[in-house]
Amino acid sequence: DDKKNRNPKILRIFYEYGPNSSSRVSKLEIYDFSLNSWKVFDDVTPTDWDIWAHQRSVSLKGNAYFPAQKMIEKRRVGGFL
Repeated sequence: DDKKNRNPKILRIFYEYGPNSSSRVSKLEIYDFSLNSWKVFDDVTPTDWDIWAHQRSVSLKGNAYFPAQKMIEKRRVGGFL
């Protein structure tokens, strides 16, 4: 259906952190203008991969592609003065 293909959407990727700072959960949401609502996808990223949502992405035929990196070790690095 040609009308369906012309429905723009917004993809939002963010992370939520639990009480333990190393327990990060990926969150993805898609806003559909035709429905005027957000669809939520909980924890869809494999835990051993880190999506670089802040980097440039590519959209090809309705699919979004982002750089990602396999995590070697889960750890948080503190700030330095």
